[in-house]
Amino acid sequence: MDIYKYYSLKNEYTIDNMYKEQISYAFLDTLNDPFEGIGFFDFNSCDKNYWNAIGVDLPSHLSKYFQEEVKEKLCNCFRVFCCTKDPLNPLMWAHYADGHQGICIGYDLNSVMSTALMFGDVQYEPIAYEPQDGGDYKNLLFHKSEIWGYEKEARGLYKLSGDELQSISREQYFSECEADGKVCFMDERGCYRAEKYIIKHCKINEIYLGLKIDVATRNEIICFSNKKGIGVKQVALLPRQYKLVAKDLE
Repeated sequence: MDIYKYYSLKNEYTIDNMYKEQISYAFLDTLNDPFEGIGFFDFNSCDKNYWNAIGVDLPSHLSKYFQEEVKEKLCNCFRVFCCTKDPLNPLMWAHYADGHQGICIGYDLNSVMSTALMFGDVQYEPIAYEPQDGGDYKNLLFHKSEIWGYEKEARGLYKLSGDELQSISREQYFSECEADGKVCFMDERGCYRAEKYIIKHCKINEIYLGLKIDVATRNEIICFSNKKGIGVKQVALLPRQYKLVAKDLE
């Protein structure tokens, strides 16, 4: 079984990662949903009349505080690989593969799962997910607004190990925070720097070529696929329907 990732060929790393059969686990704030990692923390069970009487909305302040604290910890500790079950979604080709000019790579599911701490389907909901008391906050990363449901997303979650966290001084934290593709953070233990992206090897089983892919890149990918024994398919329009089909290339 395969899991799929759409790519734009304008990204300088797409072809290189294809040749090396690599996937990238991304820093949370590089994803395109601003609500990533944001949950709802309900403190309204507190006595509303009391807080109204003294003119302080403490429950709302507490909820906002926990939202910010939890998202910060998720950003500091985890990286995310976003993928989908559907390689023939016209909207995904438009949004993530440069208007059908890119590619969609099918990775071996077991190979991807072997690199992840957790792997699962994203749950789509009309309101923000509310973690249970004492719950595992990383589950927030598997809940999104229902407006994203068309993506049929699955994702892998990677947890940074101690070896992947570089201890730095406070001076370095303030002067070198975004240097060399790394991110810095500060917590109760001290200041640290970590890679924004974590690269892992994953077996490629097939590659889909976009409707509008340029001829030279198309031929390059076909040549690579033939040498590696990877299936390659050309995406085409399905006559009389607003659907895409994939045709095997010899």
